[in-house]
Amino acid sequence: MSIKKLMLVYHSYRKNSSRPIKIAFITDTYPPDVNGVAHSLYQIIQILKQHHEILVLRPEDDLIGIKIQPHIKEVFFPYLNLPFYKEVKLGLPFYQRVYDSIKAFSPDVVHIVTEGPLGFMGLLVARQLGITVVSDYRTNFTDYLKFYNIEFLSEFIKYYLIYFHNQCDLNFVPTREIKIQLKKQGINNLKVLGRGVDIRNFHYSKYDEDFRKEWNVKKDDLLFLYVGRIALEKNLELVCDVFRSLKKKYPFIHLMFVGDGPYRSTLEQEYKEILFLGAKKKEELSKIYASSDLFLFPSKTETFGNVVLEAYASGLPIIAYSYAASKLIYQHKKTGILIPFHKKNSHEVWYQYLEQLIKHPNRLKKLKMNIKNEYHKLKKFTWEGISALLLKHYYELLKQKRKKKIINL
Repeated sequence: MSIKKLMLVYHSYRKNSSRPIKIAFITDTYPPDVNGVAHSLYQIIQILKQHHEILVLRPEDDLIGIKIQPHIKEVFFPYLNLPFYKEVKLGLPFYQRVYDSIKAFSPDVVHIVTEGPLGFMGLLVARQLGITVVSDYRTNFTDYLKFYNIEFLSEFIKYYLIYFHNQCDLNFVPTREIKIQLKKQGINNLKVLGRGVDIRNFHYSKYDEDFRKEWNVKKDDLLFLYVGRIALEKNLELVCDVFRSLKKKYPFIHLMFVGDGPYRSTLEQEYKEILFLGAKKKEELSKIYASSDLFLFPSKTETFGNVVLEAYASGLPIIAYSYAASKLIYQHKKTGILIPFHKKNSHEVWYQYLEQLIKHPNRLKKLKMNIKNEYHKLKKFTWEGISALLLKHYYELLKQKRKKKIINL
């Protein structure tokens, strides 16, 4: 290559290193679905679309629909529901529709959010068209299988995920723990990309005494809260059983579940002493968080746990296992109670910790005060910051791609 041509390519590369780009997201879940993946993706897209063009390929009841808004276009696909978990959609991987959508949009990056059939087809098409492709690891699929009696699929899913992610130029994981775990399994090209929280909405100032009165929670009563999917893999029976035992001794305690899922009706019928509110929009949800006294999060299958950030932002101490978001943001006995992940006698441990806080409400007040004093920690978890880091990784990949083109000229 001549010096003149090389300089032209170099200046073009510098000029385009931070230009507005086109991003195609492929996902099996998106609002109005209520879950952490849909919520996180929506928050990021709302920020990115201000300066970049967005395409979203996703399941929807409108089988042939296309929705076009300023800076964002959605292409819909038919889907199947998992028979044992009907809230989960799997978009059907129609090759021609995926190919035509991506080809016409001509994205700089294809970002696969969920690794289902639709995501796999997006991966194949992106590779076919020579487009940079990245993906997320957001769900511990193999941990879920035992709860639905399909553990026989674990080896297949494990090797499918290794193959899938190793075909991507980059894979985003929510924590360093997950990065180490996946690297040991043989997955390469891993980068940590955390989650964010909207502190303008979730804040301890949203406390509402009228909300507590509405549910018969008196001023000196204690209101415990769980927010999230109500599903087998969330380990919710542990909390339900512990609460039932304590309620007999301490009638002034209350437990509220906010969320929906395949296990809700079962728990609702079994535990009449627990309040089940269903899914709530963020304005009401912020009031519920801030008006509660303690967040109970017994899940052991999270990759992150967005609700943990929402609880912290709302000034709410936690009892949870020491991993994922809980370990990142809370401090044991300073802002919450973190139980070792593999601790035995779970029921007894949870019972003891919860009873200590019930018997000594001043400890709970101190945990709340410490959260307010440590509130600056949330600066690392803004959606704006997460989106900026995501863009940084996109640009770095695109730079690498342009460098390879220069070398091959």
